[in-house]
Amino acid sequence: MFAIPAFLIVGTLAASPDQSSELARASASLESYLTRIAVLRIRYTETHAPSGTTDLPADPFAEPKLYEELNSNRDMRRHHVLLYAGTSLRMVHIDRNLDSTDDAGAHKEELALHKGKITTLDHTRKHFNRRSPSVAVPFPFLPVDPLGVRTLGTVDTPISEFLNLPGVTSYEGTDEVDGETVIIVKVGPNIPSPPRPSTWPDSAYLRLFLAPAHRYLPVRTVLGGALRRMPDGEFEMSLAEFKPVRDAARGDHTVPFPHSMRISYPNGRWTSWSIQSALINPPVSSSEFVLTALPGYSVAEEGRMAGLRGGPERREERVQESVEEARRLLTTVEPPRSLPARGMYLWGVAIGAGAALALLLVFFYCWR
Repeated sequence: MFAIPAFLIVGTLAASPDQSSELARASASLESYLTRIAVLRIRYTETHAPSGTTDLPADPFAEPKLYEELNSNRDMRRHHVLLYAGTSLRMVHIDRNLDSTDDAGAHKEELALHKGKITTLDHTRKHFNRRSPSVAVPFPFLPVDPLGVRTLGTVDTPISEFLNLPGVTSYEGTDEVDGETVIIVKVGPNIPSPPRPSTWPDSAYLRLFLAPAHRYLPVRTVLGGALRRMPDGEFEMSLAEFKPVRDAARGDHTVPFPHSMRISYPNGRWTSWSIQSALINPPVSSSEFVLTALPGYSVAEEGRMAGLRGGPERREERVQESVEEARRLLTTVEPPRSLPARGMYLWGVAIGAGAALALLLVFFYCWR
């Protein structure tokens, strides 16, 4: 836990002693809460803004493919299980139409980020894909962002790290957000790097609305000036419906945890998350972040197809392919026209024996 430097409280904030004291409490409480979350497992439903809204702009800290997916699924409700552990994560999601009440016709997919690789296991299309991420933050919008476990645009930097910055932090007073008393703190512009990610320009700033009743969690967070192509654009995130959630690393100890989260984008679109269940610091092994191809699934590595995964379905396909290839060879190979009858006979025997041997070898390879 880091202490607030005295020169930050006295010189930068230009706040009264009471305000400075409360900011110190807020920073300490928020840092204690967020840094204790090493692993988070949550089950939730994700809903996007309905069709007809403007597409998101090209964003400097977003994966283009995921942005396209976010835009294309506006009329979908996504059911998620997220296991988040900083630089490693795993998601299971089922996409359903907004008016659907079952999984008929739903799209089912698993995704993992582990050791610098993104793995996708698409159960609907029966496809496995492993690739290197093209940007520093391959999953740019997750429920951990409004919570502050990860600051938007960073890989795993908690938002509490932005409260310990001399020269760019200011106390803006108190207010109410959805009936909650909050203190308002602004950080930026000209936030130093780190913790500011390289994708944020110098104009980026954070405005945090911290709720003392909920361990000073940010019930509202505004990130402005972070998009180079939309310098006036703001992301706004919010938390609501706090309920106790167990921290498995501390036995039966519980902490307040928001069960409703939302992010609004600069163009007016939004994504909301409704939390069904949550557990902080569940026991987890690294194997939970590793996905493997299933029998009969097509496999791609770094965008290049690498065939199909083995198994009964694939073995049958390979045997059939081998039989067809052997038939093609037997019907297309012609003996030299100048050979006499005996030579043609021996030629045919040799060709037949060779094809039979090749077929046996292929069968052995396919079924081993």
